[in-house]
Amino acid sequence: MAESFKFCCCVPVDSIHIIAGKNGDNLEKMSYESQTLVTLQSSEDVQSASNERIITIEGARECIVDALNVLIPILIDRKNIQSDSIFSSIDSEGVQIVKWLIPQQPCGALIGKGGEGIKNIEKLSGAYIRVLHVYECMDNPGERFALILL
Repeated sequence: MAESFKFCCCVPVDSIHIIAGKNGDNLEKMSYESQTLVTLQSSEDVQSASNERIITIEGARECIVDALNVLIPILIDRKNIQSDSIFSSIDSEGVQIVKWLIPQQPCGALIGKGGEGIKNIEKLSGAYIRVLHVYECMDNPGERFALILL
C-alpha cells in the first residue's frame, strides 16, 4: 500500500464557498478525481480572530499532486471573476499568493527529487511555487509554508 501524506491549505473564510463550490461540489470533484480525502475545517473549529480555514488533502503523493492540479486551476479561474479575497494576499504587482501549510516530513514528497514535483505542478498549472525553508517557518515548528503565486 502506498504511503499516505497530508497537506493543508489556508483559505480565507469569506471565500470558502468559491473553493468548496455549491454544496461542496468542487471539493468532492477534487477528491474523486485525485483519489484523495479532501476535508474542510469546520467553521466551529476556526478561532474567532482567524480569517482563514484549512483545506486538508490526504492520500498518496501522486494523488495529492493530482488534487493540486485540480485545485490550482480553480484558484486561477476564480481570480479573474471573483473578488481577490480568495487569495491569502496580493502583492504590490497584483500577484495573488496562496499559502499552503505542509508538515515537514512529507514536504520532500511535494518538492520531489531535484524539485521535479514542484516543476511538474508549475508546468501543469502555470503557477509559481516556493516552499519556505525550515528556518523561515519558526512560528510553525514541524511545518513549512508553500507559497503559490498566481
